[in-house]
Amino acid sequence: MADRRSFWSSVPGFVTGAAGLVTAIVGLLTISVQAGWLGDGNGGTTSTSTRPGTATTSPGGTVTTGTGASGAAGAGSFEVTPRTLELGAVGGSTGVVTVENTGATPLNLMSVEVEGARADAFEVDASQCTAVTLRPGRTCDLRVKTVTGALGGRSEATLVVAAEGGAPVREVDLVASGLLG
Repeated sequence: MADRRSFWSSVPGFVTGAAGLVTAIVGLLTISVQAGWLGDGNGGTTSTSTRPGTATTSPGGTVTTGTGASGAAGAGSFEVTPRTLELGAVGGSTGVVTVENTGATPLNLMSVEVEGARADAFEVDASQCTAVTLRPGRTCDLRVKTVTGALGGRSEATLVVAAEGGAPVREVDLVASGLLG
């Protein structure tokens, strides 16, 4: 007669095999997310810093970031919208410029500057964009506002956004009217 084993004696082997398979799949998914192949690598947010440093604004309106590792090698690609931002009068008139990583590699912004004769009429909060690595397809916001105490009349300046890795510089025309001193 043939030696017949009970079905229940093979269950521990099946369970061990299934546990190994699940562990391998979870490990592969975790690596894929961390490498940026799946998801955004930041758990769904763009505000998690992946490099040290903070954004600071100098009196001339230049935003610089702390030192840290740049994104993946190669030129990044990004866009800013709108290309012209029209703000109201002084005293808290605000607007938003959206930065989108349109490339295939992660992107770090290198600098955000307001340039021009009336650069002093505008202030930029770039902390949402300069403290993160922007994954492909993700966006962040630059908040622009008019500055109290700027001279009257129409003010125009240019917001210049530069990224690490050789991506072309992007510019946004800033316009505010009715600024009072």
